Amino acid sequence: MLILGFDTSNAYSSVSISNGSDILYAKRETVPNTQAERLIFMIEEALEKTNLTYKDLKYLAVSSGPGSFTGIRIALATAKGLLLAAPHIKPVAVNNFQMVNFRIRQQCMVFDYAIASVNAFRDQLYLQIFTKKGEYQEPVLVTLDEAKEIVSNLKGLKALGGSGLHLLYNTCSDIPDNTVILPRFAYPDARFVCRVAHQHIAKHKENPNIEPLYIRPPDAKLPQ
Repeated sequence: MLILGFDTSNAYSSVSISNGSDILYAKRETVPNTQAERLIFMIEEALEKTNLTYKDLKYLAVSSGPGSFTGIRIALATAKGLLLAAPHIKPVAVNNFQMVNFRIRQQCMVFDYAIASVNAFRDQLYLQIFTKKGEYQEPVLVTLDEAKEIVSNLKGLKALGGSGLHLLYNTCSDIPDNTVILPRFAYPDARFVCRVAHQHIAKHKENPNIEPLYIRPPDAKLPQ
C-alpha cells in the first residue's frame, strides 16, 4: 500500500512516501515559506529516490490544516491537480489534530485525555480534546487564558502536545501534577501524514474529502 503524503500547513514543506506505515522516504524543507516553489520538486524527488512513479501510488494523503491559510491552499491545490492527472490514486485528508493525537498515543501509554494544540497566532490556540477511547470534542479557537481554563478543568491524567504547546506552557505558571507535557514532534510532518492516513485506511475510516479545515472565521467580510 504505497502512500504519498505531504504537508505545507506551516512555514515548512515536508514530503514522505510510505508502504503502509513503513516510511520509505521523507524530507523536510529547511528554508521557510517556499511551499509554492518547492512542493512539486520535492514530490518528484521523492518518487525518483524510491524508484516509483505516480502509477505505483495507491493513496495520496495531505494535511488539511488548521494552519497557514496560504500553505493549506498550496497543499490542497497540488493534491487536487495530482488526483486529476492520476485518477487511480485515492485521496485521504489528515488534519493536524489527528497527527498530534497520533503522536501523543505513541509517546504516552497512560492518559485520560490527549489535548492537541495548534498555534493560531494572535495569542490564540486551536484546541481539540481526545479521550483514551478515541472519542473527541469538536476543535475550537480559544485565547490562551481560555485554553488554560479548559485544560485545568479536565479531571484525570492529561497529555499535551502540538505546535501550540509552548504558548500554553508559558501561560500556565503552575503545571498540575496530572499533566504530561510532550514537546517532541511539535510541528506537522509528512511522515505522520502517511502514518495517520494508513491507520485510517486500515480501519476503513479514511476521509476522501480534501477540503481545508478552517476554524478561525475570515477577517474579510462581505459588505452588508
